Amino acid sequence: MTATAFAKILSAAEETGRTITKRTGNGFRMSCPAHDGSNPSMSVFDTETRVNLKCHSHDCDAADILEALGLSIRDRYDADQVDYRYDDGRVAHRGTQQKRFWQSGNKDGMPSLYRRDKIAQAVADGVPVLLVEGEEDVHAAEAIGAVATTAPQGAANFTKVDATPLTGASVVAVVDRDEAGDKWAAAVRAKLDGLAAVRFVHAKIGKDLSDHITAGCTLSELEDCSGVADVTADSGGGAELLTDVERFLGRFVAYPSEHARIAHTLWIAHTWFMDQWDSTPRIGFLSTEPGSGKSRALEVTEPLVPRPVHAVNTSPAYLFRKVSDPDGAPTILYDEIDTVFGPKAKDNEDVRGMLNAGHRKGAVAGRCVMRGKVVETEELPAYCAVALAGLDDLPDTIGTRTVIIRMRRRAPGERVEPWRHRINGPQAAPIRERLARWSDKSSDQVRWPEMPDGIEDRNADVWEPLLALADLAGDDWPERARTAAVALVRSTTDDGKRSLGIQLLTDMKKVFGQQETMTTDDILNALIELEESPWGDLRGRELDARGLSYRLRKYDVKPGNIRVGDRVVKGYKAVDMWDPWERYLPVGPDSPATSATPLQTPEVRSGVADVADESGDPKASPDPTPAPQPARPCSAPPASCANGNCRVFNTCTKETAA
Repeated sequence: MTATAFAKILSAAEETGRTITKRTGNGFRMSCPAHDGSNPSMSVFDTETRVNLKCHSHDCDAADILEALGLSIRDRYDADQVDYRYDDGRVAHRGTQQKRFWQSGNKDGMPSLYRRDKIAQAVADGVPVLLVEGEEDVHAAEAIGAVATTAPQGAANFTKVDATPLTGASVVAVVDRDEAGDKWAAAVRAKLDGLAAVRFVHAKIGKDLSDHITAGCTLSELEDCSGVADVTADSGGGAELLTDVERFLGRFVAYPSEHARIAHTLWIAHTWFMDQWDSTPRIGFLSTEPGSGKSRALEVTEPLVPRPVHAVNTSPAYLFRKVSDPDGAPTILYDEIDTVFGPKAKDNEDVRGMLNAGHRKGAVAGRCVMRGKVVETEELPAYCAVALAGLDDLPDTIGTRTVIIRMRRRAPGERVEPWRHRINGPQAAPIRERLARWSDKSSDQVRWPEMPDGIEDRNADVWEPLLALADLAGDDWPERARTAAVALVRSTTDDGKRSLGIQLLTDMKKVFGQQETMTTDDILNALIELEESPWGDLRGRELDARGLSYRLRKYDVKPGNIRVGDRVVKGYKAVDMWDPWERYLPVGPDSPATSATPLQTPEVRSGVADVADESGDPKASPDPTPAPQPARPCSAPPASCANGNCRVFNTCTKETAA
């Protein structure tokens, strides 16, 4: 009687003095002869049609292992060819001397699934069906008592197969770890959509299910890879991927708004495309009180970004070395950032400098280092993605480069899942893998986005990468992202901490009202009387004439002589304030300008604006009854205008006088 392939390999292992352990009816462990190991680091497993060999320590090739035993590839099989018979009469053949496949028998019509009769019983019993890429994997699964199926000649033909026997089945698709496996997963996803519930998994050890089983792993140890099918099927867009990221984040973080959740989702995605940006935005989770979910936002971010570094009170040397890592820049998740920028910060100039400058591609941190007795300079890369969390506010140097998310404590009715890294971290792994694959396949498709109205200058730098990825993803993400950008920028502008200079310009506009001139004393009294204004207590003193002049001089506004009745006193003119109001105060309903009509700077001579008529002569008399001009400068000369401030405030509320 001819010995089986399994018996032949076992006999050769014994004859060559291999260490053999864990013998079972269809497998054993032994020391690998290909690298002359002494430990039993190789698994041998008989699947009925082939003997599988897996070296765990050196991943030695099966041909080398068999040659070291005095055998050949043919000795893995019981016959010169293996025949896989399908229920519809089709036969798939595999040559054992060479890896060659062909078919015979019934090759007409739609191909049937392999082991179709067993599928029907598994569906009826509610037993999961393993879907694999080849008949050898089916037999490996059956050797451990599982139900499995495939299409004729594996991955390439799955789109052509009759998949109706899987209707209502619980399918576990085992994806090979190669590019062909990714394409097969996408085909499975498309073919079984709406037909069966499908979960995608990888082998824990090795390339395919045969390697996994040969290594002694159980089916429960198959690793989830659901993202492979999703990102392969949607590689040009990623809308579904971003939605899954957003849904995952929303399970654990109570965001103050949908806009905040969208921004966080896009920021995470942008960390995978870092080579594409000229500038990377920071994202800052800030709150007035502890316990508002700031640290939780960083914790949930960590398993979704490349090379995360969770930093708290980190030394400059550590941070610089991590950023200059030759394996790639990290994603820094800096908690308790108020210890770096806040009032209690000490000796953190280097860290602050890196975080401030590192938004720009190519940014470096220059340092002097001692090598022996020689002082040398070195430049360390500073460009990397950074997420921040802390109390209160950020200084303008970094705040204007940051998407600010104002976190708050959860209300009694708000519920989120508790975050446990040991449990929820692995759940993020498939999404992380999908993000990595999306960036690999779509980086060259990134295009610079069109910015929405109101997003310009530094705000445009911040949102440009995020909107670019929203456009790349498609579906409703471009619209949602732009809505979020406008809302968050407006929120930051409205609620953000103003400098004293901007506060002064804002308050000056309030106290001037429609007046053309005001004395310095009147301005100071009006400023101090404003509710919640700082002007009554600037380091224990009220704002005075000298302080007012000093602060306004920065905006090229100086006091001058104005006439009040018979007296000439020091004061300010509205026409002199017009330029800084336009440049530094946001345009809004209460602003001097309207969004419909751009401001037009009048020609100013000695504090009075001369406006010419159609003839171009500034001294010419206009039509004695011109129509009123709301939302634009009045065309009447000063002597005939009933509202002399209209040229300053760009609005005319009164008709001109004859």
